[in-house]
Amino acid sequence: MHTISLHKPGNARAMVIAKNAAVADSFLSRLLGLMFRPEFGRIDALALSPCTSIHTFFMRFAIDAVFTDTHHCVVDCTQNIRPWKWVFPRRGARHTIELPAGTVRAHNIKIGDIMTWNNSDETRHNQRRDP
Repeated sequence: MHTISLHKPGNARAMVIAKNAAVADSFLSRLLGLMFRPEFGRIDALALSPCTSIHTFFMRFAIDAVFTDTHHCVVDCTQNIRPWKWVFPRRGARHTIELPAGTVRAHNIKIGDIMTWNNSDETRHNQRRDP
């Protein structure tokens, strides 16, 4: 599992918005994404890389999508995407993070914010080592 953090310009502290995120970085894992699931389940976000557009075919719940560039800077956000929708490619996007509907609004995610993900085990290990 991975942790997804939100970094706001001018704020030194990052805000964790997902503690149990999955990463889809193969063709098959990106294709399947969240299809056929009744809900997010044991994960709380899905980071797709590379990915510039998404669909919600065969999904049973709405999601928010955050599109980021190669530097993980947010280039676009789409909220409350219902099942059976297509979100066209976003200019400048390289990665997409799918989140539960309402997350973009709840965390005030905006274009220009930075969203990063890293392995949760690495994060916990590094936090134990830091004084």
